[in-house]
Amino acid sequence: MWCVMILLKSICEVDMTVGNFIPVKRELVPFEPEKWHRELYAANSLTGGYEVGFAIRDARDLADGCQEKYEQHFERRVQLFFLQLISIWKTPYHFEWEEANDQYGKGKDHRLLDEAGRRVLMKTEGAHSSTLPCLVAYPRGDWDRYQRGEIQKPQGFVYLKHGHSYSQHNATIELPRFFNRADILIDGTHTDSRLRNEAIKVINAAAEGRYGVRVGMQRFMGLLEGAIDKGMEVGDADDRYVALERYSECLSELQEEMEADAGFFDRLLGVTIGDHEKEAVLRDVVFASRFKLIQDIEMIESQIARTILDAQNRMLGVRREGLKSLDYRLRYVLLEDADPQFLRVLERLFCTSIDQLRAGIEQGEDRLRAFEGRARICSFREAHSVAVVNLKRDLRVLFRDMGSKELDYRSGLFRGLKERVCQWLHREFVAEFKGKYPDENMSNSMVTRLQQRTRAAYETKVYLTPLNQRRKDLDVEKAMKVADTFGVDPGLFLPSVVSSVYA
Repeated sequence: MWCVMILLKSICEVDMTVGNFIPVKRELVPFEPEKWHRELYAANSLTGGYEVGFAIRDARDLADGCQEKYEQHFERRVQLFFLQLISIWKTPYHFEWEEANDQYGKGKDHRLLDEAGRRVLMKTEGAHSSTLPCLVAYPRGDWDRYQRGEIQKPQGFVYLKHGHSYSQHNATIELPRFFNRADILIDGTHTDSRLRNEAIKVINAAAEGRYGVRVGMQRFMGLLEGAIDKGMEVGDADDRYVALERYSECLSELQEEMEADAGFFDRLLGVTIGDHEKEAVLRDVVFASRFKLIQDIEMIESQIARTILDAQNRMLGVRREGLKSLDYRLRYVLLEDADPQFLRVLERLFCTSIDQLRAGIEQGEDRLRAFEGRARICSFREAHSVAVVNLKRDLRVLFRDMGSKELDYRSGLFRGLKERVCQWLHREFVAEFKGKYPDENMSNSMVTRLQQRTRAAYETKVYLTPLNQRRKDLDVEKAMKVADTFGVDPGLFLPSVVSSVYA
């Protein structure tokens, strides 16, 4: 599924000491198909589809005409909460919700046809599919002290801002206005106790580890059902009732699918468990490893965005806080000079490539010729040569950390499968592996080295022996054979996270 897959404030206060984004006023990034290069977010926003008039009489006709969109909108709500539970599970933070800091897409006015062939006005809005598009994180210890009245309220930060999942949570789908207004009936605001105020309790319980992601989803689905039922009290004369009625149908179908299909969450996470004899244990091992990897990668993505924006602001003497406002010259320089294995990380973050920047930032004018002539790029590079070199050095550290997290994941999964699922000793795994691949290198000492990344403080402890004698990373070719030995899908070792650099 697709799932595992900015700021209007002129001067934004950013906590530079920890390199995080603090909550600010929302900025709207409109749908601009003719200016695609300015939409820097891989955000899955959907717009359009209303240009060809379809006969309408009332809200039910409008709903019929956009059935595919509202169904996807509702399914995303469920999928995104699942991903959110993954991203916060057993983390050291207390979470509060804020109104969305970012909105990728907005609605507009459309002229449609009524049953008599007359043009009528339909207003659309960009509807956030996510229940909690903006989570603000506080160190749990500080929050607990604040709750006891020992300190003032601590400074929170927007969790994982500008990471891949954050973009998904702030994506919108263009829908008739009454759908978005129905969402408000469901979600509520800070002044009432609707879904958001209850969902944040589920988030914090999962963050504290009081229950797992599956239980969190079960609780969320029950809360969502109750919020829809409560909203429908507006009565069927209200257009919002039509949207809530359709949402209720979607919810029933999803609940039936979840109950009938044990692999429902597997697909959301992008894993294949299959009919394994120890299916429950295997799922626990895989899910826990995958959750940690997703958290790590998303945090580094946010750090990369923060690092780039801070560097730009120092170079140009500005206080811009959104990737949309990232200077095109800096984007060009970073993409042009990026190491090949890390290039796709930046391309995904910027949602563009160096070829696209060269081909048409602005179509066919003098500015394009100047851009293609690279005069402005060269001038920028010369003026900020030291700062650019320092930025690239800082980014390389983050990119390598990102790649290391994926290798940590493979090592941890290997150990979990060997010890928890198969319950093998080193020699038992070696015997099974050599039985399938007699010509491949494998030994007790190699098993120890494959697991070395799972040892506590393996990066900081001082050893007398060189690293290559203590650790061996599981490459793709070896991972395929290891998966076959364990009898699991090889894709479990190849998570293909959005910023994967060692796939």
